Amino acid sequence: MRQPIVVSIVNEHWRQMREQSELIARQNLRRPSVVAALYSVRFVANLSDEVVAALGVKTSVRVVRVAPGVLKHITESRKKVSQADVDLAVGHLSECVEHFEFLVHPQREGKNFELVAFVPSQKRHLRVPLKFVPADASKSNEDEWWVQTAIPLSARTVKARLAAGKLRPLFE
Repeated sequence: MRQPIVVSIVNEHWRQMREQSELIARQNLRRPSVVAALYSVRFVANLSDEVVAALGVKTSVRVVRVAPGVLKHITESRKKVSQADVDLAVGHLSECVEHFEFLVHPQREGKNFELVAFVPSQKRHLRVPLKFVPADASKSNEDEWWVQTAIPLSARTVKARLAAGKLRPLFE
């Protein structure tokens, strides 16, 4: 006996919905959700011992975090330029922290460090100011590293700033 046409249509609809849900779930496993990241402090990556030494900071803490307000700021300011900039600045912060190459010169006052990294998967550069908060000034009573913002840079801008002496290699 054949199914009524309405039942066939409903079954086909549910099959398509299930396939779409599975596809979305597979994609989300590969890439963190930008929206979900906006609502909680997020672990970004660990700084290497070499980077911490090059910055001249005496701490055993390597964990870099980003606050929800900073992610919101990055997302809103970058989407004015392009969605690709948002994806680079928010979606590839971890990769950036693992590939710092340059220090912006002159540096900001205090324990703020402006670093530039090449993000290999995107073949682009990203400028990321990091703030070091010593234990006596932090809410957790432990040393902390925080991302302040993230700004994509073109290869032309990086070359120009290197030539002008506004960027210097982190590891000399």
